[in-house]
Amino acid sequence: MKHVILFGGSFDPIHNGHLAVAKNALKGRHADELWFIPTKMNPFKEDSVSFEHRYTMIEAAINGFDSFKVIEAEKYLPSPSYTIDTVKLLIKENPDTHFDWLIGSDQIDRLGDWKDAKELQELIQFVVYYREGHNSKHNFPTVEGTSFNVSSTEIRLGTSTNAPRTVLNYMTQHTLYTQKMLKEVLSDYRYKHVMAVHDLALEIAEHHNMDINEVKVATLYHDICKENDKDTLDSLMKHVYPEYHFLNPSFYHAFAAKDLLTRKYYYHNKNVLRAIVNHVSGNASNPIAMLLYIADKCERTRPWDSEDIIRLAKKDLRLGFKAVKERTQNHLKEKGVIE
Repeated sequence: MKHVILFGGSFDPIHNGHLAVAKNALKGRHADELWFIPTKMNPFKEDSVSFEHRYTMIEAAINGFDSFKVIEAEKYLPSPSYTIDTVKLLIKENPDTHFDWLIGSDQIDRLGDWKDAKELQELIQFVVYYREGHNSKHNFPTVEGTSFNVSSTEIRLGTSTNAPRTVLNYMTQHTLYTQKMLKEVLSDYRYKHVMAVHDLALEIAEHHNMDINEVKVATLYHDICKENDKDTLDSLMKHVYPEYHFLNPSFYHAFAAKDLLTRKYYYHNKNVLRAIVNHVSGNASNPIAMLLYIADKCERTRPWDSEDIIRLAKKDLRLGFKAVKERTQNHLKEKGVIE
């Protein structure tokens, strides 16, 4: 009989802790396969990302692991979805398979509250992995050698990147948690500016044939390092971008954003990165760069009226860009930022 471990969860997103537990469970239980089962919707998180995104991130994370699978079982079950329903469906579809269900030690005390908990324990074998700070007594088999101390919450907030590169890249491409990250590092004032830039850019982009995901990445990340410590920004420029250290410090945050995207999130879209690096100077002229420059200077929380330029940009992006650049260059010269 085939032996399969079922690993359910929101996986919002999947991270290296999940993978470590899965590998140890597969080895420790001498199972044939482990199946990840993303929940249809996490009832405790109203703002969780879509099932499709979470499913795709799991696919990306387990690519190359022949004994790992991700299944859509809960996607098609009625809401609310219960573990007992998932298990019965899988047993019906796989009658020659013995199933384990992997749970964290933090779930043991609440196991009796699960729907049809007694029947569930008769149908499958629960297997427990350790969650830091949760040491409830139980009689279930345990997964040895694991300490589940990686947090999806930290990854969503940008305070940890302890996830596979493919997952970090995917969530960045689709800006899945970017607004949470922005709120973590920016003041309310700066956050509102970024969102105003984002909204205006999408409004203008509707009139042009542009990749919306690229627009979102460029606009949401362009000021993510705007309020970083000045000494940190200066050190970055000295060591990573020494050839641009001569620039006015008001340019530094743009390079820091590029460094964050490439080094921590493995994002390498050249047009988007060029747009971000040049959003202060306006020295790049690919469509994404022009759009970001226009939206950054014309967003509607600015203390000046830019509706004429916005209308122009909707008709002709390049003419709108030239108009904004001329106005902005004059402003920067007055402030002494450029000569």
